Amino acid sequence: MDHPIFKGLCTKKWANDLKNKLKTYLQENLPKLSSPQLFHWYASFKKKVNGGVRDMAPESEEIKERLLMLQKHYLILQKKEEYTR
Repeated sequence: MDHPIFKGLCTKKWANDLKNKLKTYLQENLPKLSSPQLFHWYASFKKKVNGGVRDMAPESEEIKERLLMLQKHYLILQKKEEYTR
């Protein structure tokens, strides 16, 4: 905080300005999606499972495992997003 070169970076004003610039950039450059594609895949999967498809084919098991992995990654990304906010 005392170093003349970095003194300007240790202020609330600088941090707030940076946050606002980042927020503006993300709002302007990220696509506005209604919901992630993963939600649609999961809903389709649940509909098939709850609709009477109990004995799953081997490829369905692989899809189920991949879906679980994607859910874990999605939760991690959500936590990272919350942390960055």
